[in-house]
Amino acid sequence: MSNENNLAFKAANLLQQFTDYVGGAKIEIIKEIPEAMGLGGGSSDAAATLIALNQLWDLNLSGKDLHYLASNLGADVPYFLHGGTTLGAEIGHNLKALKPLRNKWLVLVCPITSIENKTQRLYKALTYELFSNGDNTMDLAKSIEGNSLDNRLMINSFEQIAFGIFSGLDIIKDDMIQCGAYSVHLSGTGPSLFTLVSKKEHGIKLRDQLNQKGHKAYLLETIDVSPILTPDLPRL
Repeated sequence: MSNENNLAFKAANLLQQFTDYVGGAKIEIIKEIPEAMGLGGGSSDAAATLIALNQLWDLNLSGKDLHYLASNLGADVPYFLHGGTTLGAEIGHNLKALKPLRNKWLVLVCPITSIENKTQRLYKALTYELFSNGDNTMDLAKSIEGNSLDNRLMINSFEQIAFGIFSGLDIIKDDMIQCGAYSVHLSGTGPSLFTLVSKKEHGIKLRDQLNQKGHKAYLLETIDVSPILTPDLPRL
């Protein structure tokens, strides 16, 4: 890997600087998560790089040290060190573990669209009125702790600006609803959209209908924390 703008490269470089390690590594990334879709693909690459090189280089850094390094790479990189169902506070790096949301099914649609400097542009478009006091987020966390997931509490401030920035996003949302989606949400800064489904069979049907309409739809299942991660987080 030679792209210095790649987060995995930055993670490796930061780890070398932090530990004074003089060796190196050849890193090959096979992208399975669509890029620039609001799915955290680059951030998860960076977190995986920190975990892998910590082991490969026998650095024996603690989870706390890795979390510190991850926080310097991006607000959501620390999450991918831990995974699972997690509440992120402040800019997202202050994490608390929630009860796992296992075996939930959802349909994800990745639009064939992109804009330059997407994340920067969407954050710049946020206005004071779009910020909340966090009550909805805490209510959602409590809902998850109570073994339920209330769609009405899944609020993303970027939804109010993304549909004016990404061309055709409103059409995709309408198609999802017409095909049977109960509630459609923006993933991160977008442009990916997702909807929860009650059963796998419903998800298969919805995915197939959306693909027939020319969209790139995927059926996904939530998972628990991976054993290779560092799930040493305080509970809510």
